[in-house]
This record gives sequence, C-alpha cells and structure tokens, in this order.
Amino acid sequence: MLSCLGLLASCTPPSPSSPQPSPTLSAEEHAQHAENFVFHRDLEQAATEYQLAILADPLETAYYLRRAEILEILGRDLEARKTYTDALLDSAPNQNQSDLLHHRLILLLTLKLAEPQEAAALLPHLPEGAFLYVDASGALALARGQIALALDRFTLAQHLGRDNDEQALALYHVALAYHLLNDEKSTSVALYYAINLAENAALIRDIERLWELVSTP
Repeated sequence: MLSCLGLLASCTPPSPSSPQPSPTLSAEEHAQHAENFVFHRDLEQAATEYQLAILADPLETAYYLRRAEILEILGRDLEARKTYTDALLDSAPNQNQSDLLHHRLILLLTLKLAEPQEAAALLPHLPEGAFLYVDASGALALARGQIALALDRFTLAQHLGRDNDEQALALYHVALAYHLLNDEKSTSVALYYAINLAENAALIRDIERLWELVSTP
C-alpha cells in the first residue's frame, strides 16, 4: 500500500505556498483559527491554517481530513489528493479514519480525477460489504463506464448508509449515474433527495455543482 500511496503523492504537484507554523501557536490553536475562517467563509485561509496545524502535529489525522474536505469544496482536487495520501503515509489514523481516508481518496480518484486504476488498488483496504466499500466500488464501476453495475452498488449503499450524510452521498452518486445516462429527470429527483439529507459541506457543494450543470439550459 505504501508504494501505491507514494506513487500517488509523487505525481501530485506541491501546494504553491509553503506556510510555516507559528512558534507560539499549537496545532490545536491553528485548527481553531481555521474553523473561525470557515465560519466567516474564508476557506482559502482555513485551508492554510489547517496546513499549519498539520505541520505542527503531523500525526493528527483529523487535520488532514478537514483540510482535504475544504480543498475539495474549493475545487483544489490535486491538493486534496496529496493531503489524503500524506495522511495515509505520515499520520496515525485509527481504523475509522483509515477507512474514511481510503474512501474519500477513491471517490476523488474515480469521480474527479479520472484515475480508476489507482483507485482500484486502494479498494481492498476497505471492509468488504460495509457502506464505504460498496459506495467506493460503485464509484469505481462508474469510472469504468459500468453504469448499470454502479447504480446497483449505489442503491445498495443507500440502504447500508448509517446516517443522513451516507445516504445523501449514495443518492448523489445515483444522480451522477443517471446524468451519464442522460436521464435528467431521474438525476434531478436523486439530487432533490440528496440535498435534503446532506449535512457535510463538501458533499453539499458537489450536489450544488451537479444541480447547476443539470439546470443550465
């Protein structure tokens, strides 16, 4: 796995800026500043503050997850990819965090970066039969053009979802599949249910982006 992740990280360009952590602020304080910037909708600065938190405490996986989420909202997908891979290589994730990192990285590689081969190498690290595995396998099928299989996997994932965000994520993926089938009515219905369940900001932004695409004449 490390060689695979190392390859992913090596082909991702570094962030254009190289912030330095404050000698007087702890990682937790940088994270608090980041959340304050999120509250004031300054996501660029929030991403920078989370990078400072990571530099101050590279073992804390939560900082990587939050930073990558913010980067995805901003559309800085290559930086988000590097952040996820850095977390898997350098931090100390617990099992739940490790599963979440693999799942998010697979979705990023398949649905945004069009690199299913790299994503496929990460899929075995997820618990087979669980929501994250089923949803990720659907994303991999979608990236390979296997839309019917993807719809089956996403429908199963929706039933396996343990909370609103997991169900919303599966519905958003259903919408992506219908969009590829040019079935805009089914796409819109899936997006409607997804947006009414979604709580995660990055997921909400992805839903909004697809809705804007579908709604554009």
